[in-house]
Amino acid sequence: MHNCWKFCREEYPIDIVLGLEKLASIYKVVVEVDEQFVPSKIEICLGLGDNTLERNYKNARLAEFTEPVTMDFDGKQRIASRLEAKEAFMDSSGQYLWIIVHEPDDLVSNKQKKVGIKKVTILGYPLLDSEVATLNPKSKSGKEGKRKSSASSRASSASAQVKNPPPGRYSYSGDGMYTGNNALGGDPLTTVRLVKKVLKEKMEKADEDDREVESTVCKRATQRLAEYEKMLEELSQRRSNALVHNETQQV
Repeated sequence: MHNCWKFCREEYPIDIVLGLEKLASIYKVVVEVDEQFVPSKIEICLGLGDNTLERNYKNARLAEFTEPVTMDFDGKQRIASRLEAKEAFMDSSGQYLWIIVHEPDDLVSNKQKKVGIKKVTILGYPLLDSEVATLNPKSKSGKEGKRKSSASSRASSASAQVKNPPPGRYSYSGDGMYTGNNALGGDPLTTVRLVKKVLKEKMEKADEDDREVESTVCKRATQRLAEYEKMLEELSQRRSNALVHNETQQV
């Protein structure tokens, strides 16, 4: 967890690169911004690089990053004078977190163009050595990194798409879902609840049979699905509210 950054810049976006102590599977990043200096949006990418190299900005540029997950902020949408934290569902593995902070939401009252981040919380778990060996790419000497530089991100609206995202990604663009023609539920929320129920039963059976690894995997998957269930419930509520107010575009 990282706390409190404030920036005052003429040019945006701003690049922040965090190096994790260990290569980890990250399923969610939570960002809480300063209510006085709200950015218009923040993009989050997770990078996977050579785990044998030192964690620094130079080696981060050699990593391959996932497509950005975007969090849009609106300073007017406060609850009890407080702006709610935003969540980015990553479902990917890596050791670098690339945070791209865009210009302030309100340029009229914020003449100095300040933006502030109160807290960044990274939720996930460190990978085992056996898991690292299956996905850690070896960076070649002199190879140009997949990550765009700070200057290029400003020129191209911080697009961080890569041709070969690292393994471990389970959802499309971080927060979507596809339901095919199968025996699962007809809507995403029903599907998530059904799969979560099955995994919970498998976890309990694995506990009874002393299969610790299987039980742990099921537990982690169940926790992730619980996060998605909450997100889908919120989306369903927002959709219902939009229907009541005849906001077809929002629906």
